[in-house]
Amino acid sequence: MLKKIISFVVSIAVLMSLSVVAFASGKSDNIHEIFSEEQLSCIQNLLSSWMVTEKETPLISGDQLQLGGQIPVYEYTDFNISEFSQVSYYPVYLNNVVIGVLGVHGDKASPTYSFSQDWASNINKYLNNGQEDFCIIVTNDSLYFKTDEDVQIIEEYSFASSSIEHLENGYSDKKMGQDMNPTDYYSAKERYSLDIPLQSRGAQVIEVNVGTYKQSYGECWAVSVMLTGKFLTKSNKYTPLQIADKMGIGYNEGAYDSDVVNALSKCYDITGSKKGKLTPNQVKTYMNNQKPGIINWQSTNFAHYTVLCGFSSDSLAGEYGIRVSDSNSGTYKWLYKKGSPSSALNFQYTYGSIVYNWYSTITT
Repeated sequence: MLKKIISFVVSIAVLMSLSVVAFASGKSDNIHEIFSEEQLSCIQNLLSSWMVTEKETPLISGDQLQLGGQIPVYEYTDFNISEFSQVSYYPVYLNNVVIGVLGVHGDKASPTYSFSQDWASNINKYLNNGQEDFCIIVTNDSLYFKTDEDVQIIEEYSFASSSIEHLENGYSDKKMGQDMNPTDYYSAKERYSLDIPLQSRGAQVIEVNVGTYKQSYGECWAVSVMLTGKFLTKSNKYTPLQIADKMGIGYNEGAYDSDVVNALSKCYDITGSKKGKLTPNQVKTYMNNQKPGIINWQSTNFAHYTVLCGFSSDSLAGEYGIRVSDSNSGTYKWLYKKGSPSSALNFQYTYGSIVYNWYSTITT
């Protein structure tokens, strides 16, 4: 604890010594140079839907919400400061008041959007006090607001160490462990509630409401087993950690696909079958039958499990979506890809700066 306090004090001292790059407050015309009109329309629709769904506010049209200029973001590691480009943050205005912050994570071509309302009061406070020059600084365990006169912590968060075993058979035999590491800058206060499909032309949407659960350690595989088993059997007899205990697997140890199949059988008497990537047509069939699956996502060095629990299609655009229940954020996420419905499209899951590819599926 003393070491943590000393580290925190040193971090604050170093951050206070930094100069702040000007933040472009107010609504920015340059936002149209960053996002296409289609992207802006999508973002506005998502935000207005979030406002109505989460806050029970009167219907807000998308054009009432405006994005401000990008907030400068810097990374502070090992007493060095550098620009941080993996995440972009934009204030969201309603009637000239900042109501939240939009986070755009990963590749702009297929981003993951997050929305945090908690940050709004901090930004409004700075702007109301005439402090228009500020930035966000990310560290290994915290997010900060920084002005020339002040450093204020936004949120502290912790990361469990990854446990990935490279065996002789290589990539396909990685253990699916906790994929969070100090390069994943996701605050616990960020709300991943922008979970409605991007399509707005009467697209078909099928949802299997397995529920959500935020993992405590590296037990993403056990969370996926629990959510799937609970939905199919209506049984609450296991928590994810109890499933890990029953299978004799450490909380940060991770698991193989075979462990997931065995856990479904041993804990819930469910027969799971290992398959590769599914086509949109196959996903649609499973979702129509209210049969969730478990997706094994893999990157070069990390891996993660989520529950497959939704499908959407926009045949006019040739775009298809899958919904997953993600234990990293404890919420649902929609992922999209264009292509043929009879082909196994390369859906990707993004967390922080790490991109994961769909590797295999456990169907039920």
